[in-house]
Amino acid sequence: TDNQQEQDQADAQVVDPVVARLQDELAALRKEKTAIEDTYRQHAAALDKAKAEFTGARERMQRENDRNQKREQVKAVQGLLPVLDTLDRSIEAARKEQVAPAFVDGIAIVRHQFDQVLSGLGLSRFDDLGQPFDPARHQAVTTMPVLEESQDNTVLHVMASGCMVGDEV
Repeated sequence: TDNQQEQDQADAQVVDPVVARLQDELAALRKEKTAIEDTYRQHAAALDKAKAEFTGARERMQRENDRNQKREQVKAVQGLLPVLDTLDRSIEAARKEQVAPAFVDGIAIVRHQFDQVLSGLGLSRFDDLGQPFDPARHQAVTTMPVLEESQDNTVLHVMASGCMVGDEV
């Protein structure tokens, strides 16, 4: 039994350094795993932040692109409005001069088609005859004396219809 105890102590002394070395390696691996997990969390957080910034930038670019497109649309419509006004004046003048009805109808058809194209571009026209004057919607050419006080500050004559593209006059 003494020999057995001595052998067990010798085995324990041999096993202890191996166990200690393995425990040290396990502790080092656990530290390394924790460090890798921390690094992973940091990279994941940075990736999430980059994704959010990218999404925000893409949305800002889309809004800016939409604004630019709307500006160009408004410029195109503004450039075409004088043509529509000229067609209106031509129809009015042709009717006053009693030009052949077929000719007046032809101009009216062209004017209607042109108006449809402009409507497709987002144009809506308004004629506020008899409505209260609104400087945000109307351009006053002149003021006129009125016979009734109820007509004060009222649109009494329309030289050209007002137009809106979206919410812009």
